[in-house]
Amino acid sequence: MTNLLPPQILTLLSQSVTRRHLKRDREGSHQQIWKDYFAEKCTYPVDYFHRRYRMRRELFICILNDVEAHDEYFIQKKDYCGQLGCSSIQKMTAVVCILAYGFSADHCDEYLKMGKTTAIESLKHFCDVVIALYEGQYLRSPNEQDIAHLLQVGEERGFPDYARNPAILAAHISSRLSSIRNKGTNAALRLDLMEHLWTQFGDQIV
Repeated sequence: MTNLLPPQILTLLSQSVTRRHLKRDREGSHQQIWKDYFAEKCTYPVDYFHRRYRMRRELFICILNDVEAHDEYFIQKKDYCGQLGCSSIQKMTAVVCILAYGFSADHCDEYLKMGKTTAIESLKHFCDVVIALYEGQYLRSPNEQDIAHLLQVGEERGFPDYARNPAILAAHISSRLSSIRNKGTNAALRLDLMEHLWTQFGDQIV
């Protein structure tokens, strides 16, 4: 069979394919993130953290601790060469960049010193952990108490009259569905909703 292949193809097949190794300074990246956002005298104040991570630092740390306790994938380990892998903070930061800002997995390399495969695996593991830990409380459909609370908050903030009546509100939402099918609008609304949920319910997690 191989005799039927052109010489150029045979040459390529005979060559061993080696994976290119990049010397990423993962420890330096972790130390930089810690210095920027988590140290006692960090570079950026808490409002910068909230804006960039889309949540309070206390909430991030709370989720981080839960994730580490549930899935050892997020615990920092040494690789086969004895080098430390990415820390849990690096992996969680990559997850936030992907979920909150729509960054590609490859984008995480420059600041986090993390390969694309690690970023994707971190995202997969994080989603599995979030579903396992928080589905019953935060990923369920809203109950009457949740709706009443949201309507009360809306009334206090001066939302329009239709927001006070669930039936009218449902009809209004149905009429606006077509306006949020636009990809750009949908992405912006998703970010606003995520930030609103953390603001409203973050204190209940910590």
